[in-house]
Amino acid sequence: MQQHSERQNAAVVTPQFEDSGLFKSEIVQVNITLSPQVHMNVRQDMVVTGYTANGLAFDVLFAGRRKAAASWLLKYLADLRAKGKEAEHVRVPVRVEGAWRTTFAPDPSGWETRRRQLVAGVWTVQTPNGARTFGERPVR
Repeated sequence: MQQHSERQNAAVVTPQFEDSGLFKSEIVQVNITLSPQVHMNVRQDMVVTGYTANGLAFDVLFAGRRKAAASWLLKYLADLRAKGKEAEHVRVPVRVEGAWRTTFAPDPSGWETRRRQLVAGVWTVQTPNGARTFGERPVR
C-alpha cells in the first residue's frame, strides 16, 4: 500500500476540503469525559483519551484548524493534573459534536487491532465556572 507522503500547503486547504477528510461519517453529539492523557499523532494532531459513561476508553482527535482551539483544553487538563491528582482519576465532562471513525494500530503482540476514534468538530467543556464552547461545526 502506497502512502501519500506530500501534504497540501495549509494556505490552500479550504475548511471544506479539510473537513471532507476528517468527517466522513455521520455527525453525532456525544457526552463523554476526557482525561489529561494527551499525545500528538504523526500529523501533530492532538489526541486525548476519552471515556464513555460505561468507562470504555477511546481516542478523541482534535485535528487541523481545530487544534489551535484545543490548546485551551490542553492547558485546562494540565492544570487539573498539576493539582496533584493522578491522570487516571481526572475526568472532565465534555459534549462533542463530531464523527466516529475506525483506526488500526498494532497491539503489543504485533497484531493490527481496530480502535474507535472520535474526531471533534465542536466541543463544550463543563468547568466550575460554567460551560465553554470551542471549535467549528464541520463544513459539508
